[in-house]
Amino acid sequence: MTTLLSWMSVKGDQPSAIYIVTDSRITWGSAENRWDGGRKVFATRHGDIFGYCGEAFFPSQIIGQLCDLANLDILWTEDTSAEEKNAIFVGCLRSSLSLSHADQHDDFWILQFARDGDGPDCEFKGWKIKFRKAEPDSIQCCELDLTCGGHSKLIATLGSGGAKLKNEILARKDQYQGGKASVFFEAFCDLLEEQVDPLSGGAPQIVSIDQESPGKFIGFKSGDDSYVGGFKVERTEAFQEIEWRDETFTYLDWRTLKRASGAQRNVKRPRKS
Repeated sequence: MTTLLSWMSVKGDQPSAIYIVTDSRITWGSAENRWDGGRKVFATRHGDIFGYCGEAFFPSQIIGQLCDLANLDILWTEDTSAEEKNAIFVGCLRSSLSLSHADQHDDFWILQFARDGDGPDCEFKGWKIKFRKAEPDSIQCCELDLTCGGHSKLIATLGSGGAKLKNEILARKDQYQGGKASVFFEAFCDLLEEQVDPLSGGAPQIVSIDQESPGKFIGFKSGDDSYVGGFKVERTEAFQEIEWRDETFTYLDWRTLKRASGAQRNVKRPRKS
């Protein structure tokens, strides 16, 4: 299955960015039958990000197709509102599912985030979309509460490792209420490294939207290895086009993949036993 995480960061007392993080493991029936390189997060140039958990085949196919169409300005453009994007996206999910002529799809969940406007006055919107094969209306969508109280906010933890991740984050509540959004990612990496959920594994995948930029992938450094979208990559000049982070979510210099000059140092705090 998956461990799927999303949170919102703030700058001052205003929302500044939304992140989706997943692992890279896809399984067939059990953790013994696995692939630790499956894509689970997506982004468009129009300020949209997506992530899924549950069944891997249908969500990975349809989200990839729809993001490609959005990037071509076929599905929506930079002038399309966040709510219109959600209506289009959900409509396309239903239309594509109607083309299935066998009862082969299992339950899945998708997170969708978009932005209305640019700059400090922009507004983030988000939705949780679920498919349950046993329910008459198999695709259901609900808008997520993205209001914040002046501090970073946990939005969702889903998937086979979601409940354990939420408990771990709540145990560190004093840290993120103090403004340390990196605690969400630190908790995710801790549980992934310790293999708390056998159905989650591989490298973290990260996408985000902020107040102005397109939806974007964030690179991840682990030891001497570098990953984008869960895929191991060799260092090139193209690294400068990507934001890089480590397991403490410290901002890294693309040249050295060490803490960037002036970046906040996120110190990993030992976990309580």
